[in-house]
Amino acid sequence: MKIYLLVYTFLLIYGATLFLIYYLSSLELPERRLQNDLSHPNQSSYEFENPLIAYHLLSKLDTYEPLRPDLSLKEATEFNYRGTFYGIKTDDHYCEKHRAYFVENPNFMFQEKNFVTSWKMSFDLRSFIIPEIGGNDTMPYVRMSMLDSLKRQPLYDLRLDTQMLIFPYDFRREVNKQFACITQYYNHIPGHDILYRKDQVAEAIRKYMKKYETKPQCLENDKYFLKTWTLTDKEQCSQFFEEFNSEKYQQQKKERNIVYFRKIGAKAHRGEGVFPVDVKEEQYIRNLYKNGKFCGKIKENNLIQHYIYNPLLINGRKTDFRIYIFIASTNPMIVYYNDGYFSISMTKFNADSKEKGTFLTNARLAEDFFLNSQQNGKYQNMTKKDLWEETVWTFDSFVSYLLDEGIVKDPNWLDNYLRPELMKMVAHLIRMTQESFAQRSSLYEIYGVDVVIDNELNIWFIEANAQPDLEIATLSEGAGEVVKDFMYDTFEVLFGLLRSRTKRIIEYVNGLTREINEWEVIGKEIEIQDLGEKKKEFEIISKNYFESEFEPKRKSKLIKVVDENLLGMEKYSNIIPSDCLENEQEG
Repeated sequence: MKIYLLVYTFLLIYGATLFLIYYLSSLELPERRLQNDLSHPNQSSYEFENPLIAYHLLSKLDTYEPLRPDLSLKEATEFNYRGTFYGIKTDDHYCEKHRAYFVENPNFMFQEKNFVTSWKMSFDLRSFIIPEIGGNDTMPYVRMSMLDSLKRQPLYDLRLDTQMLIFPYDFRREVNKQFACITQYYNHIPGHDILYRKDQVAEAIRKYMKKYETKPQCLENDKYFLKTWTLTDKEQCSQFFEEFNSEKYQQQKKERNIVYFRKIGAKAHRGEGVFPVDVKEEQYIRNLYKNGKFCGKIKENNLIQHYIYNPLLINGRKTDFRIYIFIASTNPMIVYYNDGYFSISMTKFNADSKEKGTFLTNARLAEDFFLNSQQNGKYQNMTKKDLWEETVWTFDSFVSYLLDEGIVKDPNWLDNYLRPELMKMVAHLIRMTQESFAQRSSLYEIYGVDVVIDNELNIWFIEANAQPDLEIATLSEGAGEVVKDFMYDTFEVLFGLLRSRTKRIIEYVNGLTREINEWEVIGKEIEIQDLGEKKKEFEIISKNYFESEFEPKRKSKLIKVVDENLLGMEKYSNIIPSDCLENEQEG
């Protein structure tokens, strides 16, 4: 017994020692940072000629303007602008401190890639993406797996040398004051919910289609976007029940069995808020709204959407696919498209089926299906890896299948039809939602967009996700490579834009510094002549566009869809006809 106790004690101490070594080694100190990506060395040297004057100039040029000016201090507090998240303190003077650090040490902006993120240490971003691009995980003790009690305690100051802030959910801070300063990037855009909330994007689509209903050349009313009714809106609810109680619906039900889906408008993911309107669901809807009499009275956030009754099947199973929208900037708007992957249902398609797995192809649902049904580490004689290879395909694999089955004849169908159609859809999605996005140079967003293709090869937008799953372990080998390349490409773009605007800021401030002798210095204050004009000039040079030396070097698979640095049709990669831009400002 004593021997077992000694062995157990030894193993306990040994394990604790290994954990301590791992934890200490993960603490990233400045002198131990990883070297920059050797495949893309960037040893540019840009310095401020007079850091003290530069600090005062930037303080006058880069002034804080709240994104929500309507909020009082009390309301801002209630809005969690002063809450503690992941143990990181709230500091109203953070961007001032970051500015002071920046003017004294500008070269870190060009020679380092410093991340702060709360993703788990095991997640791909932290485990290999950041190291592989030569990045530094500067606050490894900040993570989702922290105890809730620690997350709420003000334990850590946000590092002043931070360049990239990446959090899975909104990090409630005031942009350009408490974080997301002019020489940083943050991965969520205030106002981004208009694209990922089903209710808000449905309303944006409705308004956009109404705007162009007399201009089918801009957007045909039956293209890309399914007919949707928002039942919290009395007028739309009444319109739906008018169709729901019509002979047309009864005839469609005979032909298709399922005509509609009911969807929860917000805060429902992974297929949880999606319900085929079968006999039971139809009765629920009629009872809840008293067959339309209670329209405008029911507060449940329900949407009704036409169901795609004729989906294209792969080996008899329904499929959908995910693409990525990468909003690299909102000041000005710069948007890229990237291929994703196809997800195939676990079960054969049957319009009469009551199983959600027949209708939905969400990759996470497939994982749940596997975990709930596996026996001896297998499902239907397939390991999890086999399962991903079976149900997650690359775009190239999908097109090969279509060619083999004779569904398409053009070997270049992906480039000649599918990608151009998806890019058009992305351009319309951005145009209909972008007014809600906060316009700051320090903001970006990645959306995973789910799309279904029908047996006539039409594509249909289903939904967008603002926290898309980018974990390679849940994908097939080919799809995993697509996602990995996508992450490399996004950071190449982001650091290129960040360094480009940083270079321009340094050069502009140095130009003003040389004129300082002609300006009046009052105590420690610098009075800038024509401050209003100078601020306008600063706003222009701190917008996002590439300097030639910081253009991406990788052979990227990102395809630019929107760039508001350009004019006319080029702004939308010649996707949107010129007569649909007649009311827009040029540049």
